[in-house]
Amino acid sequence: ALPIYGAYALGANNVVVTTAPYYHAGMFGPVGSKAAFWAATVGGISIAIGALTYSRKVMATIGKKITPLSPFSALIVVMTHSLALHFFTWLKIPVSSSQAVVGAVIGVGIYHGAKTINKKTMAKIFAGWFITPLIAGLLAFGFFYVFGA
Repeated sequence: ALPIYGAYALGANNVVVTTAPYYHAGMFGPVGSKAAFWAATVGGISIAIGALTYSRKVMATIGKKITPLSPFSALIVVMTHSLALHFFTWLKIPVSSSQAVVGAVIGVGIYHGAKTINKKTMAKIFAGWFITPLIAGLLAFGFFYVFGA
């Protein structure tokens, strides 16, 4: 049941984050229940395709490169990640599922001793968290500057 809850929490947070700009711009039709259904459907299918085709390396980073995980600690990670995502989704605050799961994995690592946490991997992840919004913002500005009305 926990993996189903985890998928629910992830979908409730991430599908909305990826489809909200299109939905509110009217690209799925007038804002309303039918448009919301199609936005969620397209977003969910797209996330599933991404998970099936491109997530193996990220999965390896989360599952074994930050800190060693046992089956029990993996269960704790999924449960706490899902609860955090669900909580912030309930508050209507978009949050990063990556940050939630990495935070949960770090929590397990701290419990087992901070020395179990791979500092090199964490430095790369933290750099990515800092650089990603900057790159996305610069790209959005650049694309709008070149192609915008």
